[in-house]
Amino acid sequence: MNQPRPDDTFDVRPTREALLEIFALSLIAILLTWSAGLLIHPGASPATVLDSAPKVGAVVIDHIGWAFGVYVPVLLGFYVVIIGGQLTAPKEVAARIRRRLGFVAEAMVAALMPAVVLVAAACASDASSVGLVVLVLPVMSLTIFLAVQLGSFVVFEPALQVATSTRTRDWASRRLRTLGYRSLRPAWLSLLCSASAFGLAATVITLMFFLPVPEWWIPFAVLGIYSCLALVLCAASVTGSFLRDTASDRFSRILGWVLIVGPYGIVLVAAVHSAVTVEPIAPLGFGVVTSLTAVSTLWPASRSRLIRDWSLRGTARRLAAKSVVRTYRSSVAKLRELGRDAAGTDGPPLLHRLRVAWHVITKQSHPSPDFYKG
Repeated sequence: MNQPRPDDTFDVRPTREALLEIFALSLIAILLTWSAGLLIHPGASPATVLDSAPKVGAVVIDHIGWAFGVYVPVLLGFYVVIIGGQLTAPKEVAARIRRRLGFVAEAMVAALMPAVVLVAAACASDASSVGLVVLVLPVMSLTIFLAVQLGSFVVFEPALQVATSTRTRDWASRRLRTLGYRSLRPAWLSLLCSASAFGLAATVITLMFFLPVPEWWIPFAVLGIYSCLALVLCAASVTGSFLRDTASDRFSRILGWVLIVGPYGIVLVAAVHSAVTVEPIAPLGFGVVTSLTAVSTLWPASRSRLIRDWSLRGTARRLAAKSVVRTYRSSVAKLRELGRDAAGTDGPPLLHRLRVAWHVITKQSHPSPDFYKG
């Protein structure tokens, strides 16, 4: 067996980062499992799928044992390969293999989490199965412990971290120049005002076709429905625009457009349903809300203070600018950690960087390219 050499040292990261990654991957796995239940039973409601969890969990109980019997030895094998000095490849290749094994370990535990949740649901509904928790809980804890230990090896080499941080810093510096005209109002205030205004406009236009209104409470109910719909669309549009404005890769840009366009498909289905079950004129309000939201989201950056402050596009650009500033500062801090004098050799001095950050947060228009040169 190859023994680790005295100079073989492994960079590790805090365990909380591995725990957060496992938690996020587990949530995704649980949501995918729940979505698969909806696809398998198209006519079932989300509540029906949740109600069937104990029955599915009773089936999973019969197979959870062999799953643990596979997981634990595999994770232990990964651990032995990394710690036991079994990687005789060059340093860069060995580090890449450690990262891959660590991520695979995290993904394995996350994939097992839906099964554990189903077993818990089965035990909660059947008192005779509660004793199974005494067996599952320790083994699952051991599995998570091993995955966290392996996930702590998902660390990039210092040279690669320097290159990545440098690219991120340069990208943020360039990106700040494009996020010029943006809102100066708090994002939550802009969202609430936009949703209320869009909901009110849709309510007024819709009720014009139903005069006189038979009950006094109907306008308030319609206003509440349209305002909630507008708030959901506004939040999705701002989130999608934010992802699009801060995207550094094609996937993030596509995801941003999906978040912008996707909710409109849901609204279209709701509009058709209301036209069939309620009133043919009912989709008019949906059309007003979606039209106003789309215009506010896609309207080009404007010099008008009113449009810039209260449009959804201006709000998204404000959030994007603040995010890019944080990214710039964190990348510079990372370079300093890694021993690179980013201020003196690869970028502007600290005082100038603070001026850039302050200008981005407070000014109404983006600085000129000469501003960034110092």
